[in-house]
Amino acid sequence: MKQFCEYDTVIFDCDGVLFDSNFFKEEAFLAIASKYGDESISLMNKILSQFAGSSRYFLFEKFLEIFSELSLSAPNINDLLNEFSDICLKKYKTCKRTTSLHELSYIGKANWMVVSSSDQTELRDIMSKLDIARYFNGGIYGSPCSKFEVIDREILIDLKDKNVIYFGDSQADIDVCAKYSFDMVFLTEWSSFRNYNEMVSVRNIETVDSLDVYTKLQKKMAEW
Repeated sequence: MKQFCEYDTVIFDCDGVLFDSNFFKEEAFLAIASKYGDESISLMNKILSQFAGSSRYFLFEKFLEIFSELSLSAPNINDLLNEFSDICLKKYKTCKRTTSLHELSYIGKANWMVVSSSDQTELRDIMSKLDIARYFNGGIYGSPCSKFEVIDREILIDLKDKNVIYFGDSQADIDVCAKYSFDMVFLTEWSSFRNYNEMVSVRNIETVDSLDVYTKLQKKMAEW
């Protein structure tokens, strides 16, 4: 894999990469599901496991699709989404997040962007309030569109014939990099992907604990 300074474009996932937010989101999904009984908790657990890294829109749609077969009184998806968003906006402000964006931005002159399964409006709002949106000159993109749709529609033309590195932490991120032949760094510390070891080994994907650790390594290489 190239050194960071050799890339033209850098794509960051959000949850598990920029923020330690995977687990509070899992807790939020389960807490909301718990209001509809024990079967709903079990159902949501299965959905989260099977479709890890998918957007809240997809996950709640899948939940309601199955739930409606079990109950006559299915909740409204907008109510679920609004409750989930309220939880996330509060948690993002207090959860751990990477502290190395400023240092990393001095290594190379790449175009930076966020491509996430998190809600796009929510992401732009919280990153602006935390004063980190300024680092992503290529844009901040999220759901309801999938990562594939965002890349195909918004940025694929600009990425043609460019060196791209992608920081991710999920099966969905691995699939994106495989489809578009992006170099990938899989960040393990905040990942909720429990079986990543075999996958990254088979696909020869570089793993690093966190973006902060990666930045330290790249700074040392730059000094050499």
